[in-house]
Amino acid sequence: MRGSPGTGKMLTQEAMELRREAVLREEKARADASAQEELNLARKKAQAKIKAKNKQFKREASSELQQQKLEMEMKLQIAQMELMERRELEFQQEKLYEKDITAKEMEAHLLLESQLMEEKRKRLRLEYEAKF
Repeated sequence: MRGSPGTGKMLTQEAMELRREAVLREEKARADASAQEELNLARKKAQAKIKAKNKQFKREASSELQQQKLEMEMKLQIAQMELMERRELEFQQEKLYEKDITAKEMEAHLLLESQLMEEKRKRLRLEYEAKF
């Protein structure tokens, strides 16, 4: 038994329809795969860009830290030099103070010696006068 002539035509249309649907599914799958590849590529590019930016930021931060370290070392050296100068000045002032004290002590000593000599001279004169 053969089917009616319309039945064969219907089967051919169904087959064509199924084939068209299969082609559309395949095209959609290719388009989806292509879109996924583009997304993956865009993601990789974005990750590479982020990684490069991070490296740049690290280099800049490192450079800035190095600059700050140099500035701090210079400030420290300046502070140490100022401290040494201040200590040297204090030492020189102390030496001058000691010299001043020594000079005053010598002056007082000379004054006492002078007074003693004057007292001796007066006593000798009085003794001399007392003899005559």
